[in-house]
Amino acid sequence: MEAVVEILRVGFSGLIFLLAFLAYRLLAKEQVKSKPDPKILSAITSYRAYTLIAALLTVLVAVISLVFEERGILSVVQSGGRRCHRQLEQLDTVLTLNPKPEELRAAVGAEVEACRGYVAELWERANP
Repeated sequence: MEAVVEILRVGFSGLIFLLAFLAYRLLAKEQVKSKPDPKILSAITSYRAYTLIAALLTVLVAVISLVFEERGILSVVQSGGRRCHRQLEQLDTVLTLNPKPEELRAAVGAEVEACRGYVAELWERANP
């Protein structure tokens, strides 16, 4: 049981490993029987497929995170994203007050201005 806890401390990839291991154990148990149940074998195959898909998604997320980190995209998202998000919240507040057209135009202009540099920097880093 302690080994399971240690594996789960790794995170989502540890969980995926445990799921794959359990699929292996289920399949091994079913193969020992003189006449394996086709329904059980089908369920194990489906379980194994879901585990494989989850494992591939885990690898994909890790690779994308490394690429984003290498290009510095994450730092841009964290800093510029907050500034742009705050401006969007202010725009949302203006919308709830039933603004006049010129007030709405000014609020949208401020939002565009706040996010313009953020989007440009993201674009530069994503397309070196």
